[in-house]
Amino acid sequence: MREGRSMRDVQGGTAKGRVRAYSETSRLAVIDVPIRDLVDAMNVGGIVETRSSCAGHRWPLLAALQAPFVMFKADCRYASRLSAAIHKDWCAAIHYLHYDWDITARFDDVGEFIFVLECRSRRFRRSRLERDFQTLKSWAEEIFRSGDRPDTFAAILSAAQGKQGAA
Repeated sequence: MREGRSMRDVQGGTAKGRVRAYSETSRLAVIDVPIRDLVDAMNVGGIVETRSSCAGHRWPLLAALQAPFVMFKADCRYASRLSAAIHKDWCAAIHYLHYDWDITARFDDVGEFIFVLECRSRRFRRSRLERDFQTLKSWAEEIFRSGDRPDTFAAILSAAQGKQGAA
């Protein structure tokens, strides 16, 4: 643990495990290190904001105790673009993602409509999972920073699929 930071914040809640705004999780440095870059990419002012995340926890040779996820709030257009990219990768002959990812929507405890990006695979290798985090990070950056240009990400993914298939 770093100097000057206790495991409990000033409100008395645990530093990890609570749903909170990105600004607070960033300030408290409680985002799991392996998923931090993805969470950072999924926080674009006025477009998308994460609410909770986990890099996944498991015991060797056993199924996941906690599957990786990122809970976020965004306009449906952006969530659907990320979902479409994941689906397109899943249907492709050559995959960028090693595991089965999905985006679901629901209402949270206070009635806000949120999305959850989650790994549906219950068994995973950390090194492959971290490569998935990097792939999802690059897609999230492209989608969430492109504004209202839906064609931008589709063109990049199609070109990348073509190059990878030709290699």
